[in-house]
Amino acid sequence: MSIFEYIQKNIIDDDHLPEDFSLPRLEEKGLPWVDGGKDGVFLYHVGEKNIDEADELQIQAAINMLRPGSTKDVFETIDLIFSNMGEKYGALALIDVIQLYIPEHATELDAEMIFQYSIHAITESDDREIVKIGIELQEVFQVQEDDIKDLIRMMALSDEFALFCFYVMKSWDDGDTAIMEAGKRLHGWGRIHAVQMVEPKTAALSNLTAKILNFSCLIPISVKYLRRWESMAKKLLMTYSIILCCNFH
Repeated sequence: MSIFEYIQKNIIDDDHLPEDFSLPRLEEKGLPWVDGGKDGVFLYHVGEKNIDEADELQIQAAINMLRPGSTKDVFETIDLIFSNMGEKYGALALIDVIQLYIPEHATELDAEMIFQYSIHAITESDDREIVKIGIELQEVFQVQEDDIKDLIRMMALSDEFALFCFYVMKSWDDGDTAIMEAGKRLHGWGRIHAVQMVEPKTAALSNLTAKILNFSCLIPISVKYLRRWESMAKKLLMTYSIILCCNFH
């Protein structure tokens, strides 16, 4: 079952996922992460990762493989490359490599096949990093057709993919509204990202948000982000929820 199908299967009546929903558990060196936790740590605490030149060239070569008439075998070969790169660096670290290369070589690349690969990655892969790369590719195209927007909204229901979907939504005409609406349906890291991405309506709200974000940095990473401490993490996330709700009125 693809991740897309797994999310779709778990959506409940009012278009959100159950509060206790999670993707199949991700573990690294024996430590389980809550959905979105690994990317959240990278984004807010670790900072930029340097991509080896050889790996950057391999990513670019994968994009160049997408030519008119590309078959499923080609998609699967690219999946393998992106899976390896995602495991090594994480999809979040690959954003610049992918999103800078495509516009700079637009005349040499096949935009239609890149777009089709993106849809394949989002809807057919069972590898969360490949799914994220597929969403990153959508950010390049900035498509505003309803069917694509519905797909991004659905993937944004998961805390694991919300950040990447919000980057796409930012280019929409109703981007801030879409992010706020998505934030209402999230229960964890996705709600934090929504708070970060939507412009506060007042200076006071901006200052309050900054104070709480700074306070969160004082709490040990193992307490905030690992599943074994999930109940404590949820208490912290409720504070963010209050801020997010202020943006809705």
